[in-house]
Amino acid sequence: MLEISGLGKEYGSGSARHTALREVTFDVRANELISVVGPSGCGKTTLLKCISGLLKPTTGTVTMHGRPVNGPPPGMAVVFQDYSRSLYPWMTVSENVAFPLHGQSRSTGEIATLVADSLQAVGLANAADKHPYELSGGMQQRAAIARAVAFQPEIMLMDEPFASVDAQTREDLEDLVLAIRAEFGMTVVVVTHDIDEAVYLGDRVVVLSSAPTVVRADLSVDLPTPRNQLDTKSLNAFATTRGRVYRLVKSTEPVDTVETA
Repeated sequence: MLEISGLGKEYGSGSARHTALREVTFDVRANELISVVGPSGCGKTTLLKCISGLLKPTTGTVTMHGRPVNGPPPGMAVVFQDYSRSLYPWMTVSENVAFPLHGQSRSTGEIATLVADSLQAVGLANAADKHPYELSGGMQQRAAIARAVAFQPEIMLMDEPFASVDAQTREDLEDLVLAIRAEFGMTVVVVTHDIDEAVYLGDRVVVLSSAPTVVRADLSVDLPTPRNQLDTKSLNAFATTRGRVYRLVKSTEPVDTVETA
């Protein structure tokens, strides 16, 4: 469904030139959930912006269903880390969720149904008429996820979506993503700095090197589904995979070949 090939991104020019991404290559199959992790400052957000078409790469290509991504493509939604800046404070929750749908050829009734269904899916059916400032941080991020779900994307990209909430809320939102993915059958790419989260959520974990960034490893996650916070994280397989990913993230060795499992 999604192919990232030889992706590179440079900023600046001359002596001020900085290479954020050198040559990043991996693919995403339909209905997969891919976690992307790497050292701090390795360019994870830059990578996601290039994949989404919000940022033009310097080299390489991104294709969705074989078609080049040169701007935000139909069928793709992005959930950002800073939920407080992605929701319009003067709109209610339902108005925020409905906002991107008004640019499509949809009837008022269809939009209302999509909004209601997405709010129900994220547990905010009773908060439809509230404003973002009346909600907790976790509820605001649920509203941002509901907006993405209502858009009915084939692929949802998430940029460290739970970094700004407390640990318990984070776990609740992780389980929410798994539930939404199962209910709506969408493909998900999650960029995160949290290794436990990457392993818990992912069908695969793509590990990036430090900048200038390449793919260090592309690992399958062999954990049973459905997953839950207590049982899954108590498995020896979870601990083993987490340890392996941690060592790869911390590695400073040159990347000769991409490690796979």
